[in-house]
Amino acid sequence: MRALVHRSHHSSSRPDGWSGAPDEARYIGELIDRTIPIAAALGVEIVTVDGDLEVHPEFHDPGYAAFWAPHYESDTHGPGGSGWFWGRAARSLTPAEDDRLGAIFERRYRELLERTGGPGEREDWMTVNVTDYYGFRLSRTVPGILTELGIGAPGARDHDWLRAHQDEIAQVIALSLAEYGGLWPSKEEQMDPEQERRVVDAITETGKQVAASVAVYVTRAQRGLDVETGKPFDPSHPPIDQRVRA
Repeated sequence: MRALVHRSHHSSSRPDGWSGAPDEARYIGELIDRTIPIAAALGVEIVTVDGDLEVHPEFHDPGYAAFWAPHYESDTHGPGGSGWFWGRAARSLTPAEDDRLGAIFERRYRELLERTGGPGEREDWMTVNVTDYYGFRLSRTVPGILTELGIGAPGARDHDWLRAHQDEIAQVIALSLAEYGGLWPSKEEQMDPEQERRVVDAITETGKQVAASVAVYVTRAQRGLDVETGKPFDPSHPPIDQRVRA
């Protein structure tokens, strides 16, 4: 399964901060980078695209199962404001699938919020900036959602919570995509949240170890060495590791 994830307010040609809430582009970029290896371990390939209003080539690839635009809110809802919500395009071509992905995220995010004391839901903050988000127009044929994870600007009430739980939020996004794609069962069908976290942590760690092994293998092969031992290559001794044979 492949998913297109928007690096919201990030531009490869401009410094972070040109758009969005204070520190939002950096935070979201780091969140996505933490999500990618977890998702990969669950069978979800995340492709990212800059969130700079430009029509990038990534938007023209028809092979995505979902589009996701993670954001956090600016501190414009009054002193001590706190809250999160998700939305989709008002004129979506795939409303049922958008809502299915959104419902999975909502269930998983609420569990995290209830367990850790995070921000409350604020659907009343929905605006045309969400329902007519330009990223939805560019990914029109792909089911997608936009998530406002809280009010994350420095000094805002949700600022510290969002940063303290960044890894867990990344896991929520990865698991939501995997469940949406049928690669991971819903909570009702399998284990309690704590058991699930332990299993996903183990899967993710295994995925990281495999990725590290592959990187070592590639480097050795490029140097003309035996990829498993690092010694001079002997063609009469084929590799033992089946991943290398493949």
